[in-house]
Amino acid sequence: MVKVFLTAASTFKVGRHYNMGFGDLAAEVISSLESSVRSSQIDAVVVASAYPEKTGDQVMLASKVVTQMGLGDRVMGLRTEQGDASGLVALAVGYSLVRAGLANNVLLLGMEKQSEFPSRRLNDIVAQNLDEVYAHGVGLTNHAVAAILMREHMKRYGHDYEYYASWPITMHENGKQNPHAYLDFKVNLETVKSAQVVSEPLRLFDLAPRADGAAAVLLSSDEFAPKVSDSRVEVGPVCSSTIRVDYEPRLLSAANSMRYALDAVGLSMSDVDLFEVHDSYSVMASMILEETGLTPPGRGLELLQHIPINLGGGLKARGYPGGATGIYQLAEMYGHLTGTFQGRKVENVEVGLVQGMSDLGETSLATVLRVM
Repeated sequence: MVKVFLTAASTFKVGRHYNMGFGDLAAEVISSLESSVRSSQIDAVVVASAYPEKTGDQVMLASKVVTQMGLGDRVMGLRTEQGDASGLVALAVGYSLVRAGLANNVLLLGMEKQSEFPSRRLNDIVAQNLDEVYAHGVGLTNHAVAAILMREHMKRYGHDYEYYASWPITMHENGKQNPHAYLDFKVNLETVKSAQVVSEPLRLFDLAPRADGAAAVLLSSDEFAPKVSDSRVEVGPVCSSTIRVDYEPRLLSAANSMRYALDAVGLSMSDVDLFEVHDSYSVMASMILEETGLTPPGRGLELLQHIPINLGGGLKARGYPGGATGIYQLAEMYGHLTGTFQGRKVENVEVGLVQGMSDLGETSLATVLRVM
């Protein structure tokens, strides 16, 4: 059976890139990635992007990338859309193409443009992720649902607001060292506690900031990987779980996807050296970490004191580029496993778990990257 390796990665600083279109963003990361490999013969391009029809009046992004970058008429162009989980869905598609022997090298490209509108308009677009009848249909927004979950979490586990403040404080410390982070500054407890209320009890620093961005990673078969780079990062099966949000302060989809991914490679949570998790809100980060089983229920953020998590600043500080998020997570984990990450580092990382999901976790995906 063909094995799949991650052989190169490139990221572009998340931010408000008003002067750049999708083509400009793609050119930045593809050119950077090509300069880091010995061979860049690509068989397929899978673009992860959630909202281009709404935010950029654009469709057929994959075909445009293939032609604009001169990749060749035989290169297959595909696009995935599963809201903010689109990045790891692209990984599932690319992994399947290589694993099945249908492609030797697959480029995964995450792109999103979210800065062209006022927050109110963007919130309306993102709210289309919610249930058609019982949430979006009655005017709820993602922030309002996250606030309900945070209130339920506080009530069940007896937390005050300061418990959640540890997440943005730590993520901003990590992001300060990441040259590709959007919010690359530190914050303290007083700043977080006194920030604007978005939807009680949710405050401004509990939200991951949506912005523009692009990232790329290259998947290669075990036969072609040595021709591309010296990378020994093997990609495990991409596992998913989809469960409807029921306003209980748990994330069973995250629990399932992470457990399935570890089971698929014969490992357990205690074998993981580094986690990359989808911290769309502080309370979501806490619930994801609780689902690892490495901490008692309701105390997920205490893991920050014991295990490396989101060393690039996570969605909170690196920034939240919508459907491109999962590709950023993969690129950053690749950097840690190959010792090439430009921000905060840890030594002796050989097993990394990447968990991504839709904004509120209806769909979660996970995979394990290992140095072999």
